[in-house]
Amino acid sequence: MRAYCDSCHYPKSTCICNSITTFASPVRIFILQHKREASHAKNTARLIRLCIPDKAHIINVSDDEAMARLQETLDIESTAILYPSERSEILEMKAAKLRSELTTLILIDGSWKQAYGIMSSHTWLANIPAYKFDQAPLSDYRIRHTQVANSLSTLEATAYALNIIYGCSTQPLLSAQAALQQHWQAPSCHHRFHRD
Repeated sequence: MRAYCDSCHYPKSTCICNSITTFASPVRIFILQHKREASHAKNTARLIRLCIPDKAHIINVSDDEAMARLQETLDIESTAILYPSERSEILEMKAAKLRSELTTLILIDGSWKQAYGIMSSHTWLANIPAYKFDQAPLSDYRIRHTQVANSLSTLEATAYALNIIYGCSTQPLLSAQAALQQHWQAPSCHHRFHRD
């Protein structure tokens, strides 16, 4: 049975505790996580929680009580969700407005199909102003499969949003992801964008 670190909760073979630097986020962050992501060894949501321990929260969407509590306590007017859809506004164009109004940022942690399922199952999320990226950088996350060339990891999406809205340095997040990748032992065929 695989041994896990008691602090970072990654496998001990990929423990990244020495690479974690905490920093203060200007907003609360709620990561709505698909149940299959919760135990995924390469998941980046827990890195966000480690780097922003006071304001980052991970909620398993299968936890009906936690989801209901979130719905009841959110102030819709000061909340934004990162989710690309036809109704989503461009984050880069609304950064100044969000900077003065935003208190809570919501992200969905899962594949594109899983994210769509979460939005469909929890219809109240559609009431939250949604935003998408127009000029996001290329992803540097290489240790998971994806067929979507311009997608970001949950951590990268969080870092980019905080940087665009508040201009704050999110290097601790990116450094933590880099450390995870550096310690990850896997054949190249398991890496992002691998082509035979």
